[in-house]
Amino acid sequence: MFFYESRVNPAYRDYSNKIRSNAAILARKKAAFGALNLVKEISEENVSDYQKKKIKLMEEIDSLGSELGKLKQERKGVEKHICVSELPEEERFKHLSI
Repeated sequence: MFFYESRVNPAYRDYSNKIRSNAAILARKKAAFGALNLVKEISEENVSDYQKKKIKLMEEIDSLGSELGKLKQERKGVEKHICVSELPEEERFKHLSI
């Protein structure tokens, strides 16, 4: 197969885009989790609010992490390159006519 006969599979590209997007969101959530500090006085109410925020962020991080792992597993089942003849009609390249 020549290099011009194969292209990146659109399904693979979609999975890669979703993975990059989710990984960026996950990194921002982790940064927010690490940056969250108790800056007010230590009182029962303040500590309780702080813990709730930390728990909420941790649950979001766990959820995003599992979703990211699932997407990566699904992407493994998709071929990275496919022949141009196997591409859907709307994804095929049009020849330029002069």
